[in-house]
Amino acid sequence: MVALVISAGWRMARRTLRTPTLTLIAVAGFLGLHLLALDFALIVAGAALIGAGAGLLLKTQEPIADDPSPAVSTAPSLLRLSVMAAVSLLLWLAGYLACSSTASGLTEMASFFTRAALVTFGGAYAVLPYVHQAAVEQYQWITGGQMQVALALGETTPGPLIMIVAFVAFIGGHGLQLFGPDMPVAAGWVAALVAVYFTFLPSFVFILVGAPLVEYTRQVPRLHHALTAISAAVVGLIAELGLTLAQSALWQSDLQQPNWLACAAVALALWLLVQRNASPLLVVVLFGAAGALLHVSGISNPG
Repeated sequence: MVALVISAGWRMARRTLRTPTLTLIAVAGFLGLHLLALDFALIVAGAALIGAGAGLLLKTQEPIADDPSPAVSTAPSLLRLSVMAAVSLLLWLAGYLACSSTASGLTEMASFFTRAALVTFGGAYAVLPYVHQAAVEQYQWITGGQMQVALALGETTPGPLIMIVAFVAFIGGHGLQLFGPDMPVAAGWVAALVAVYFTFLPSFVFILVGAPLVEYTRQVPRLHHALTAISAAVVGLIAELGLTLAQSALWQSDLQQPNWLACAAVALALWLLVQRNASPLLVVVLFGAAGALLHVSGISNPG
């Protein structure tokens, strides 16, 4: 999983960090999360402001993407957008009220997974640092080791983000015993459903409400600078996630020395992913089988 996160960050960095300024934004995002423990959303918002400010200074009129189709000059229907936004808000409020009438821990999860869905810039890997920061450090729903298991689960199934947040919520609800000590499994299932609902709902809102705006915003070049700066910051956040996972997976805390077998596994996985363009699923299956063999043979597990 360490190699998968690093390779994903590397691929995104090659696409995004095309200028020294974008590289500095990525470094600032990494340091802000790793050293200052700044909130993920705060880092993303700061990057967006920097990008928008740069767009104003440059006053560029370049298109957002190399798309030969003409930009849409007609603004979407304000009435339609208002109705869709109102319906979406009512659905969110209904779910939130249902959580608040059931258990206080569920409202906390509903709020968090809504925020996580709203800051999913760049795919699942982009928001995983936020999920890790909150679930492991802030709310302590799961441990660092359980987060690695969640990542492995996400890589072996379609829809990695929704599988990871469902796993995180299930373990969190189970551990919090939201419905008392006699119903931990039921609490885990309900918490997982809450995570799925509040992660998917904003995504559907983005599609139904935001889709008509996509073509229209192509004629707003400054938005391109803001989104590019966000992508650069996310590269730094993914790098921080990779470092955090490496610290827990590659270091034997009881012996205060590196786990050289795990280090070799990461190096081999990186070679397969980056140099040989191997399928992530293939890498997960191969290393999962290797881990099972190591366990059966009695050799120390690499992670």
